[in-house]
This record gives sequence, structure tokens and C-alpha cells, in this order.
Amino acid sequence: MKIYAVLFLFFGLYLSVCIWIFLIVTDSVRKISSHGFLRTRRNFVEAVDRHFIALSDNKTVTEEEVLLLCGTLKTKKMKRYFLQRFIYYSDKIQDKSRIKEYFRPAFPYFKEMLQFGRNMHYSEKSYRMMLLGEFRQDLEEINLFILDALEDDSFDVRANALRALSVIGNSSYFNKGLMKACSSDQYFNPRHISEMIGSFEGSIDELRWLMLDSFYGNPDSYRHLVIRFLTENVINDSMDFVLGYLHDHVNNKEIVIACLRYFSVCEIRKKARESIMQLLYKEDFEIRAVAVTLAPKYFKGDEEVILLLLGERFLRSKDWYVRKNSAAALVRIGLDKEELLTNLLVDDNYAKEALIYAMFDAGMTTYEEFVELGGGMNGAA
Repeated sequence: MKIYAVLFLFFGLYLSVCIWIFLIVTDSVRKISSHGFLRTRRNFVEAVDRHFIALSDNKTVTEEEVLLLCGTLKTKKMKRYFLQRFIYYSDKIQDKSRIKEYFRPAFPYFKEMLQFGRNMHYSEKSYRMMLLGEFRQDLEEINLFILDALEDDSFDVRANALRALSVIGNSSYFNKGLMKACSSDQYFNPRHISEMIGSFEGSIDELRWLMLDSFYGNPDSYRHLVIRFLTENVINDSMDFVLGYLHDHVNNKEIVIACLRYFSVCEIRKKARESIMQLLYKEDFEIRAVAVTLAPKYFKGDEEVILLLLGERFLRSKDWYVRKNSAAALVRIGLDKEELLTNLLVDDNYAKEALIYAMFDAGMTTYEEFVELGGGMNGAA
């Protein structure tokens, strides 16, 4: 028994010494590795900065140097740092053609950095799409890569992809992106799409022709988008196109309303005047509510239209929006204060109230007159 006890004691001491030596060795290795990593990282950062400073100072950077530096990008942090420095120094380079010359040989490495992994988190994908927008590089490889991202499951990725196309400014690819967004089963926020069109950094005129050329081969959502684009940019040259489209889709309420809003901002044309007159007789109250707002612009002083607006379908309509818009139109269509006051002698209290408020909003009556006529807290009598 004593022999076993002594052997057990020696074995325990031997094991303790081995563990102690192992801990000392591993700690030393860790310190050496850490120091080496820091030194390597510091050298990498300095190399990247020297590289891009030379590029921004218009010094020659050969393709071999580009490929050599890109070949050192081993970790995610190194790749992200490289991308961030590229964006930072790109803004400082006056001759943008130099960026394209630089970017072409480096693109295979950029694509590897930007491409989506199978299990990549959506926030990382979204960040990479944002970087592509910051690059502002109109290269076919980049535009095609962004178009593919418009089919991603993540809303943020799709939104940033469309934003990137808007910032890059290639009219053809941006229009393809809009068509893809409008025909996609994935959700795209209509307001976001409109904002991206409004902030498009390419040629508006070129985009317009591309959109008109693609008009009839796409769903209604894309067509509505094109009409809104023409409206927001006040493009008068497309009046005949819009009139033809309205004529073919006069029974589609959304299309009719979009076309009416286009007419409201464009120059007055005889054909548009005729179309608006026809729409004033529409049964749909929403169409009439929008069409009547154009009456002061297209029918100022027209007695036929004034009588129409005073009738059952407009000022005396059962719909509040139609009454409100009709009253506002009557105030601006050419009737003076006395004529409007005469029309207050009606047996329709709702019509009277709408006209009282419209006159006050237009500054045609003082507050005292407004109250005396039946406005304010008392309401119409």
C-alpha cells in the first residue's frame, strides 16, 4: 500500500509540473502571435493608406500593385477596411476616370468581398449594397450585381440596391431596376421608389425616353410610376403620350387620376381641355373630385363649367371632397365676391358651408363676415 501511495504522489507531482510547463508555453505563444498579428495589421493599414494616398495624388499605381495589395485581403476586417478606405479616397480624386481604371483589375476581389454568403445576415448584405452606392462606379459588373440583389428576401437589401442604382446614375440600369421592382413579388415601398427617382443622379431626359419606351410592356404599377415621374418633372413634351394612354384606359380610375395630376402641372393644351371636360361628367366621385381642381386652370370664366360646378354633381354633391374642391374651384374660376354671395342663397346647407369656407380661405371675406355668413363655431344655418 505504501508503494502505491508513493507512486501516486510522484505521478501527481509529475502531472502538475507538466500542466505548469504547458501553461507557460501557451501563454508565450499567445503573446508572440498577438504581437505578430498587431504588427501585421499595422503594416497592412499603412500599406493600404500609402496605396490610396498615391492614387489620390495622381501618382502611377500599376495593375500589379493593385493585385498584390488585393491578394493580402484575408480576413473580413481587412476587406472591410480596404473598402472603407477606397470610398474615402475616391471622393478626393478629381479625375474620376482614374477610379475606373483602378477598379477594373480590382473588381474580382471587390466582388468576392461584396457577394452574399448563403447564411449571411441581412444587415451585412444591406451594408454591402450601401457600399456599392458609395462607390458610384458605373460598371456593368456592378450594375448587374445590384440588379440581382433586388430579388433578395430582405427589404433593407432591396431598398439599398435601388438606392445604389439611383446614385450610380446609369439610366438604362436604373430603369431596369424600376421595372424589376414593379413586377417583383417582393414588397417595395412606393414612396421609397418615388424618392429614388427624385434623387436620380443620371440624365432625366434619357431616363424619360427609356421609361416611355418600356411603358406598354410592364404592369400598371410601372405605368403609374412613369406618369408620376412625368408629373413631378413637369415634362410638357409627353402630353400627347399621356393623352393617348388616358384615351385607352379611361375606365381605369387610378390611371385617370394620375393623368389628371399630370395635366394640373403642364401647359394648357386644347386636347387636354376636352379630356378634362369629359371627365367632369364621370359618375365616379373620386375622379370628379380631382378633375374639378383643374377647372380654374382650363375653364376660367367658362359659364357652362361654372353652372356645372354649382349643380348637383359638384357643389351640391353628397361627397365632402367633391363639395370642398368644387367650392375652391368656384372661388378661383372667375366669379367675384357678389356673385359668390348670391350663390349662398341656396337651400343646401352643406353646399353653403363649403362655399363660405372656400371664400374665407381665399381671403375674400373677413373673419367677421365669415362668422356672419354662418362659418366658425356656429356652422352653417
